[in-house]
Formats: sequence, structure tokens, C-alpha cells
Amino acid sequence: MMERSTFINLIRTSMIANRFDYARSVAADWLSIWPNDSEFLWLLAKSEVEDGLHQKAIMRLLDLIEINPEFTEAYKLIYSAYSAIRDTQRANIYKTLFYLLQRIELGDEGIPSWVRALDRALEAMEKGNHRRAISQLLRALESDPDFTLPTYILVKAYSAANKKEEALSYARSGHDRWPRCLYFRLLLAMDLMIQGEISRGVEQLHKIAGDDPAGHISQKILGQDHPYKNLWPELLTGTISRPIPAEVAALLGNNRIPPQSATTGLDLPKMDSSR
Repeated sequence: MMERSTFINLIRTSMIANRFDYARSVAADWLSIWPNDSEFLWLLAKSEVEDGLHQKAIMRLLDLIEINPEFTEAYKLIYSAYSAIRDTQRANIYKTLFYLLQRIELGDEGIPSWVRALDRALEAMEKGNHRRAISQLLRALESDPDFTLPTYILVKAYSAANKKEEALSYARSGHDRWPRCLYFRLLLAMDLMIQGEISRGVEQLHKIAGDDPAGHISQKILGQDHPYKNLWPELLTGTISRPIPAEVAALLGNNRIPPQSATTGLDLPKMDSSR
């Protein structure tokens, strides 16, 4: 068995070696055990983009920004994928959203009004002006953009302003439209706990832990030492199904993958020089 960080290293090294097929294989091995690990979904999509599988990557990445609307690198990769297939209109909107989240100047032309409103809202939130942020976000929602991000930021703004009922109301409507968004799901699960529906709340947290196995997204929302950490696995491990290609093993050098036999009794697959 290999740990999560070892899988990530192996995937990244495979991409450096231009073995995108092997990177996808390793990512798929991990996702067969931990199917909604966001970082691996992104790595799989990146290997698909690098290997010209743009439509597959786009569909995967659209799911990913529903799960985690602040995954900035996902927007950048969607922009790259749409650019590669010459869908300039869609490419530009995802580039703009990437710039927005990175707080890069948006420019003066071709920016949708709802994105301008989001930009003003984020600026207001940075200054602690939650009232103006909420006003701008409600204006953004008037355009009914088919993106999770505006509602997500609005819920965060209401939460920061201690307007819990409003935050929950928009979290519910957001969850109805984008049911995979972890932030909405976490807020609603915590509300169940507060309302005394402990078993339902814990059931939802178990499901969330399955969709965020490394706990990175949940910790950003609940805090590093939140009281429900025992619902998340302590150690994430998996096994690879294919031999490590020779060119990948050569690049690993002193960072060689530890033998899987350490915990499974199986020998590490032999190096493979074929594709």
C-alpha cells in the first residue's frame, strides 16, 4: 500500500516524463478507492488536457468547481482546455474567473456584468464591508449565471456578517441547484446538528467525508481541529495496478516509490518500458 503523497508524486513525475497515460492510470487507481478526492480529479484532468483529451477533462473539471468553487487552478485548466479546442467564448469566461479568484486586474473589455459585481463584492469583503459585498452579490445573481461561485461567495458573505438565516437560506437554494458543493452540504449538516437532528447531521458528515477524504476542503470551513475529525480516515492509502514505466522510474531517482510489499506482501510491479 502507498500513501496519498506518494501517489501524487508518482502522477506528477509521470507527467514530467510525458507518460500521461500512466499518470491517468495511477490517478484512476486512487480514485477507484477514494472516488471524489479533489486533488486527484484535478491531476487526472490535467493529464487528460496534456494528452489532448480536452472534452473529458472539461466535464471532470466542471464537476470539480461545483464541489469546490474556489479551486482556482481548475478554472485555469478549463480555460486551457477550451482554448485548445478553440472555444474562445467559454475560454475567456473561465480565464476571467481565474483572474477574479487570484485577484488579478480584470481589464476593461468583455467582462460580464455579474463578474464585475463579483469583483466589487470580493473587494468589499477584503475590506470587511460585508453589507456592500452582499449588495453586489445579489446584483450578480440577478443575471442568474450558471456557476456555483456567486451563490457560494454570497453564503460566505452572509456567514461573515453573522446573518446565519440568510446564509442557510442561500445554502439550501444553492444545494438544490448544485448538490455536490461541499460548502453548502457542510453548512446544512451543521445546521441539522444545531437543530438536534444529530443522527441526520452525522450521516451527512459521513457522506461529506467520503467526498473530501483528505479533509482539506472541510478543514478550511470547519477549522483545522474541528470536533468531527474522527469521521475522516486518518491515513489514505492505495495500490497501483500497472508497472512503473522505466522513464518514470528514472526520473524518480532517490525518490523511488516504496515497495508495496511493506504492508501488502506484494512485490512492487516491475518497471515497464512499454506504453
